[in-house]
Amino acid sequence: MFNMMQEADEVIVVTGEQSTRSESMDKKLIGVDGFWPRRIALPHLAPPRVLAHLTGTSVIQSIFTRHNRLRRIDISHATEKATAKLLMTLMRDSAISGRRLRDAHEEVGRYLAVEYLTAVVGLESYPLQHVQGHITNGYRLFRETETLIVALMRGGEPMALGISQAFPSAMFLHARKLQDICDKSLEGMVTVILVDSVINTGNTILEFVRHIRTLHASIRIVVAAGVIQASLLQRSRVAQQLVAFEQLTFVPLRISENSYSGKGRTDTGAR
Repeated sequence: MFNMMQEADEVIVVTGEQSTRSESMDKKLIGVDGFWPRRIALPHLAPPRVLAHLTGTSVIQSIFTRHNRLRRIDISHATEKATAKLLMTLMRDSAISGRRLRDAHEEVGRYLAVEYLTAVVGLESYPLQHVQGHITNGYRLFRETETLIVALMRGGEPMALGISQAFPSAMFLHARKLQDICDKSLEGMVTVILVDSVINTGNTILEFVRHIRTLHASIRIVVAAGVIQASLLQRSRVAQQLVAFEQLTFVPLRISENSYSGKGRTDTGAR
């Protein structure tokens, strides 16, 4: 066991009352050849075996901080799928604008809803009247009536409308600023779907996620988008802050290496 501990990147030893400890183990735990384990004493007032006393909180925080640095953003996307390539063509075509462009975004929203959001959030069955007269099972988004779709204005609205078509029982909200989402908005909700057309640096999404978490500590948050920039996923400062949030998943149609920031001049932001 001692050899295994020496090979580990870091060792944390949990110890009990001093009267119940092994004296032979005490000798081995004194720093030898650079081996300096940390320890947690249970109860916390028990004297340490090695090194200075470290509170349970400080150890736990250091463990989770390191864990967050190694975590990746939870993401599901369709970048290489044939369907995504067809859908993204309409969104990238400069000859398409106005209603046709909004329709393209709505179609993307509906596709993400039925193909990806259902997989992330799950489905539930409910009884319905079959056309042949008997009762059968239908399916909808898990706790759909307790789901809030938030269109981040202005670019996210068409895509959010497409998601709303797939989940007609979900609530719908427009948000231009953080304050548009309040306690009352989240009352009784179990899932929030934030929708934007393009996510570049991720700063806006980070602000909304933080805001929602201050209002509701455990609600599931799913971020749907047409495009998310690859640079955001590559251990960026924003990414490392986002991975600290539990119950957070990103569902973009595609990941892009091409960074372009829209100015809100069109009804879909940066397309």
